[in-house]
Amino acid sequence: MNLGWKVAIGAGIVGVGALALAACGGPKEQDAESKLLEDFQKFDRSPRDNNWTQPETTLFEVGRPYSANRYNTYRVGDMQFWEQQIVHRESTSDMDRLFAAAKGNDAVASLAELKTVAMRFDNDGNGTLNRDERKDFDRQFGASERSRTILDRVETGWSYVQDYPDPNYPGNGGGQTSPGDDGGSYNPGNGGGNTSPGDDGGGYTPPSNGGGNTSPGDSGGSSPTPPSNGGSNNGNSTDNGNPDEGDF
Repeated sequence: MNLGWKVAIGAGIVGVGALALAACGGPKEQDAESKLLEDFQKFDRSPRDNNWTQPETTLFEVGRPYSANRYNTYRVGDMQFWEQQIVHRESTSDMDRLFAAAKGNDAVASLAELKTVAMRFDNDGNGTLNRDERKDFDRQFGASERSRTILDRVETGWSYVQDYPDPNYPGNGGGQTSPGDDGGSYNPGNGGGNTSPGDDGGGYTPPSNGGGNTSPGDSGGSSPTPPSNGGSNNGNSTDNGNPDEGDF
């Protein structure tokens, strides 16, 4: 693209009474002179004397370039590229309606003449303009504005993209504990769980005849098959099951 070209890529909407919304949030009452200077003094250029001539009724303004939205984004390896438009805004505003209503035979609209027009909207006669009166004035005599966005050039940008591994994916070092930690159970061959054989709190899969937390011969253990290899108090049971023989 020839960078010297400037292509209009958008057009603004004509804003009749562009400052009406600002007036809605302004003071409840405002004197007419303050309102007029706030809205129209920017048109009074050379000399700035609070008198408006025909050439001063139109104002052309050019904004600074800025970056628009990115598009055509693509990636090559760890680099991400995109294209971006650099644009600026141009606006044209005028006070033609107020100038035509206020100018005298000298083709000059003075501040006093502008004020005479504005005070037509002082419906309550208190010498100032409230919000509704200012909105009525703006609808009929407010400045009009037209704007458009101009394409200056297209630039290519890039950035480095780093992909982080998923900790839950197999082979990425997932999980929190390894075999041998306390608190889990053991399943031979898979190294899973949080504990290993012999730790407190875990069970053990046969071959073994002493489950739970104790081993054969410890207090509280029993043998699943005779002969007993360790009763609750070590050695023979205190109750041998024969009523003719005394227990000891």
